[in-house]
Amino acid sequence: MIESDVLIVGAGPAGSQAAYQLSEAGLRVVVLEKAALDREKPCGGAIQTGELIEFGSPPQKIIERRISAARIFGPDGSALIISIRHENQSGITVKRSVYDRWLQKRAEKAQFIEHVEIAALLRSGNRWQVIANTPQEQISIEAPLIIHAAGGNASLLEQKLGLEPLSYEGMGITCQFWLQSDEATLDKAFGNTIEFHFVPERIPEGYLWLFPKRDVLVTGVGTIMDVIRSRRISLKTELESFLKHQLPRLGLSESMPRIRLDGGKVPMRLRNPLYGDGLLVIGDAAGVGSIIHGGGIYQARKTAMFAAEATQHYLNGDKNALSDYQEQVHSYFTEHERRWDNRLRPFLTDEHLVKLIMEKGAEDESIREGLGILLSSTESHRRAYELIEEASFALIADELDEIIRDEREQINRELKTLFTDDTHLHRMVNEVLLRGGKRLRAVLVLMVGQALGAKREELLPVALAYELSHTASLVHDDIIDGGEWRRGAETLHRKYGVGHAITAGDALLIKGFQMLASYQERDWVDKDTLVRLILVGCRSGLEASEGEVRDINFLPAEIEGKTIEDYVKLIRLKTGALLEAATEAGAVIAKASDDATTAMREFGRELGIAFQIYDDAKDLLAASTVSLKSRFTDIKKGKLTAQLIHTVHAATDEDCRKLLHLLSLGTSDGAEEILELYRRYDALQFNQRLSRQHLDLAAKRLELLPKSVWREKLEGILRVLSYWTRFAPKVE
Repeated sequence: MIESDVLIVGAGPAGSQAAYQLSEAGLRVVVLEKAALDREKPCGGAIQTGELIEFGSPPQKIIERRISAARIFGPDGSALIISIRHENQSGITVKRSVYDRWLQKRAEKAQFIEHVEIAALLRSGNRWQVIANTPQEQISIEAPLIIHAAGGNASLLEQKLGLEPLSYEGMGITCQFWLQSDEATLDKAFGNTIEFHFVPERIPEGYLWLFPKRDVLVTGVGTIMDVIRSRRISLKTELESFLKHQLPRLGLSESMPRIRLDGGKVPMRLRNPLYGDGLLVIGDAAGVGSIIHGGGIYQARKTAMFAAEATQHYLNGDKNALSDYQEQVHSYFTEHERRWDNRLRPFLTDEHLVKLIMEKGAEDESIREGLGILLSSTESHRRAYELIEEASFALIADELDEIIRDEREQINRELKTLFTDDTHLHRMVNEVLLRGGKRLRAVLVLMVGQALGAKREELLPVALAYELSHTASLVHDDIIDGGEWRRGAETLHRKYGVGHAITAGDALLIKGFQMLASYQERDWVDKDTLVRLILVGCRSGLEASEGEVRDINFLPAEIEGKTIEDYVKLIRLKTGALLEAATEAGAVIAKASDDATTAMREFGRELGIAFQIYDDAKDLLAASTVSLKSRFTDIKKGKLTAQLIHTVHAATDEDCRKLLHLLSLGTSDGAEEILELYRRYDALQFNQRLSRQHLDLAAKRLELLPKSVWREKLEGILRVLSYWTRFAPKVE
């Protein structure tokens, strides 16, 4: 009979780390391993920089290769170089058999027994009685606590322990080859880098990798079980196809000897519960593998550290120690990694988003820094999320510009012809009119109209009219809001005074009506069509005015009585009305059917609502170079937003009072604190889900349009705006 304080099942990084800490604390520790202690494991063997900083680096003889950077490849072969160095520490690659054996030898005060098959487990009183078989003998062990560190493929053990097996849902699955090479060849091909290849079309929800060791190249592919089952993908076939292209690129022979084939399951869903009567679950068995890259060595050792502390408290009589361990693990991994990784995952699994991240990351340091944090775990992944979230606004703006470029450029050319007199009024008007902008309302007139069969020249006058009226509304809005900057320059009222700005806005409105009146000189627009256009424009203008008055009348003190329905009604009037008028006007000029005209009006309405929800978030998060106006304008003015309403209703009384106080200041001084409250209550994710609802409704309306390049562009606008919503995982 072996008497112990703790019995650990599994001698991998989690079990060995726990054994080391507990035995160093003076406890009697026995570790059982079902296979050989030095067996090789199906793992790429990349050790994150964060692990080395926290736990220390192994001896040089354990290190196969030092890794200072990762090359990340997109679907089109473009690459980003991502630094994974931090505080003069880089990552490393190892052979798991050697690395695990080093971890085991560190725990020299613990007793390790290999090639063990557990025959029986019995919990009697407050102790476990274990009968196990080794090749030499049958052994009996008693311990008050068992730590399950046997990984994600231990269903028989879990059955004996009374644990529910890990679900295959969300479970990772890998396949990898070991290719024999030599140190000089791999030095030339890789140096101190590893490679990740994201090809969502071939490997949905996953990636391929190339991890050089000293004289062996480990190459693999991984995704999730759900994908394997639904797409019937052969990981081995995909990996072989991948190598046919990649080995020659690296100057390596396709006939490199394949000395090992392995793979396995990677649990990536936190297990619940993580404890039982005298039982703790750690490492892969706890489901702590990264949901971004599937790695789990650092995460396994982290759970072991928590478990070692909980074990000592438990053995000292703390009845809550085991449940506290679960809370600590769930809290740490949720807040440090998973909460943020869930939101970032679409940006590495969606074909369009991967391409955009690669393209934008080449020039945007914040994207590269964010990806570096994800790969190195040197900081909380929240920091990575915030970096990529902020960068996403520029990414969205650039992609949107690409879709609407042709139409916008024509609108810009036409606008230059409208105010050509050398007068103070015309110069002042042109300062705001020709300063740039998306020209979205005018662009929508052209796209919808052409999608329904109208010619561009027939649509231009009304398109220009909507751009003029929109610009006039911006001039007047800036006066009302006291805005100081618009499209990167001083607002008109700040530069010239309120009177001049009002007059310039009036001139823009009048010119818009003049553009509509020009239709009387054109054969293709009859009187009835012209009247319909005027009625559509007047309706939208009155609704926008109603929305503006409601917005002006709103006081932050009233927020507790406001609902999301109130907010949506407000922005439907303020923003949706002008966009729905633009899309309806395109249908009117095209003489579309009543059904098509109604569908296009509703498309513009839903798009306008979704766009305003997105714009409210941009005011909080985007750099001024993207938003083209002062940051935190909505906070300074106490504007009603989706994230504000959500937080007021979700927050504790104390946090709600704090939020309302900060809003009452009418400055940006407390803006970062307000943003932190929004993050605490997932208000931005609420914003994203709300925007997604209206984008989905807008997409539904487009189904009525015949297939054409114009419909594709309209769908493209929805797709790009939906990128923002991808940060909010869908609620199952």
